Amino acid sequence: METLLEVTDVDNTTTTITNNEMINVNELIYIRDKIENMSKYNQINILGILKNYPEITLNENSYGIHINLSDVKRNVINALLDYIKYVYEQENELLSIEQQKEDYKNVYFVKDNKDNSKVVV
Repeated sequence: METLLEVTDVDNTTTTITNNEMINVNELIYIRDKIENMSKYNQINILGILKNYPEITLNENSYGIHINLSDVKRNVINALLDYIKYVYEQENELLSIEQQKEDYKNVYFVKDNKDNSKVVV
């Protein structure tokens, strides 16, 4: 079975989803949870992906827009998984860059460190 998605979140939990035509409940729960925890910007992008599929019914009420994922075909699930993977890869990359930036800031731009330490090249 081909692995469609393997994501390691910030909390070091790893989720693997394989390319199986049957969509299992855990997969749908994973997708729902990830979308619910995304920023509004990313949720709007998810809605844009779903609007590309006319067979999907979007139900809107005062609490938001709801989609019955159990009626969605595999190609739509794959598109959602691709976007989720993209978002979490970007998030992990940004966290890494922010950590590196913080490390540089602590080493090179803190007055006490700058005055008291030697830079080795």
